[in-house]
Amino acid sequence: MDSRCHRKGTGHSRVSRETRDSNRSRLDSALHAATDAGVPARPRRIRRNGRLHLAPRPITVHEGIPGHYFQLCLSWTHEDPIRRHYYYSGANEGIGFYSEEMMLQAGLFDDSPHTREIIYNFMRLRALRVEVDVKLALGQFTLDQAAKYLEQKVPMDSVTARQEAIAFSTGPGQAITYQIGKLQIMKFLADARLQQGEKFNLRAFHDFVWKNGNVPIALQEWEYLGILDERE
Repeated sequence: MDSRCHRKGTGHSRVSRETRDSNRSRLDSALHAATDAGVPARPRRIRRNGRLHLAPRPITVHEGIPGHYFQLCLSWTHEDPIRRHYYYSGANEGIGFYSEEMMLQAGLFDDSPHTREIIYNFMRLRALRVEVDVKLALGQFTLDQAAKYLEQKVPMDSVTARQEAIAFSTGPGQAITYQIGKLQIMKFLADARLQQGEKFNLRAFHDFVWKNGNVPIALQEWEYLGILDERE
């Protein structure tokens, strides 16, 4: 794969070299690239029989394969150079979020109820982010109120909750992209299935969405289905 595939950041602050190396020692070698990309210093954790265990698969499918990393690698091969350019959007974050549920439905986490719980908690987090993002933008939440709300409702630790609140207040609208992007992909999927009937091919659909993942989902749907106007 193109070496540039290792350069995409994840929206999290980079960790120190010492922390990165420590994380690498605990993770499978396939996940080492993720520690360079800026995955949070404390990977997702679960407890089983009173012992602490890492649960790397949820973050891997979102940030790695089949999520952002894979989407970016495919988009970098696009014939149109304009479509190779990445930017944070509903299309990109929608693909990451969609990947989580796609792999859940495909059975990747059937062996781990705890991992499935994390995926469901991610869904709740993305839904709550929408409310917090909007209320911060409208002045209905202060930073402290937003952080406390996330801490109690997700739930999450106070430090992470405050970091999330700060991020949403300085980048309004970004927290909504996960939920909106995923919903748009699911609508696109349903519309394609209805239009194409027995000719519909799920793999071909996913290949198109991933390769064109830097293009807004609505425009992808128009192109894929030959729609000239949303009213059609």
